[in-house]
Amino acid sequence: MGVRLLDPDLVRRICGVATVRDIVYDALDDSFWVCMPRPTKAGLALIALNTYGIGGHNLEDGRLHVTGWDDRLLHRRLGGLLDGLGGEAVKFESNRACGVGFHAASPVRWARSLMAAR
Repeated sequence: MGVRLLDPDLVRRICGVATVRDIVYDALDDSFWVCMPRPTKAGLALIALNTYGIGGHNLEDGRLHVTGWDDRLLHRRLGGLLDGLGGEAVKFESNRACGVGFHAASPVRWARSLMAAR
C-alpha cells in the first residue's frame, strides 16, 4: 500500500463531521469515496473540499469521489495569495532571499520547494 496523500479525518472534517455517513479508502487509485445522507449535502461538501484545494467528483446520488490534491485549484489559491502580498515584485524578492527559483507555470512546485527547504 502506498502513502496516502489525504487523511480520511481531514476529509471528514472539511465535509462536515455530522453529515458524513461513511468514508471508504480506494487503494486502486489512492482516493476516497465519501457517502453523504443527501445529494444536496454532497454538493456542498464538494464545494468545501474545492475551497481547500482538494479535487473530487459529485456523483449526484449522495456520493463523492475525492481524488486528492488538485494542482489546478492550488495554483489558483497560491496565485491569489501572492497577488495579495504585492504582486510580481514580492514574488521575485522573496524568492531571491530564500535562494529558491520561481517557475511561473508551477507555483505549486515553488511552494513545495519552500516547504522542503525548511
